[in-house]
Amino acid sequence: MDINKLEKWQIDDAARLKQIFERSEYTQEAFGIEFDIGNQAMVGQYLNAKRPLNLAAAGKFAYGLKVTIDEISPNLAAQIRSLSTLLTHEDAGYKPVSKRAEAAARIVDAMSSAQQDKAIKIVTALAEPEGNGGEAPKHASQ
Repeated sequence: MDINKLEKWQIDDAARLKQIFERSEYTQEAFGIEFDIGNQAMVGQYLNAKRPLNLAAAGKFAYGLKVTIDEISPNLAAQIRSLSTLLTHEDAGYKPVSKRAEAAARIVDAMSSAQQDKAIKIVTALAEPEGNGGEAPKHASQ
């Protein structure tokens, strides 16, 4: 994707992410493998605004770098907060149709109760293939 096709806020997100990433001890390749983002090139595309940051990737970066999604992308965090006002599945008797829908509902619950660490783990699990049990990626230190 060409950088000229990204919105200004997406370019700003990449700059914030790159600044946070550069303070870490990870190489792009190691981070991509450990947090299931992809190879070095994929991580580099996010850091250099060649690929727009999506919610799953933002969650993985936030989890791995031990920051909040808000610190990386205030826009994506605001989108999560905004969507949380539209879904009150407990009150409306909402029944999710898949594990991913259930995980999305749990994200909303976590964000509305300001448990951002829980939300980051859930977002990370969303990007995993179905059937992984919702486990977050394991850190090298574990």
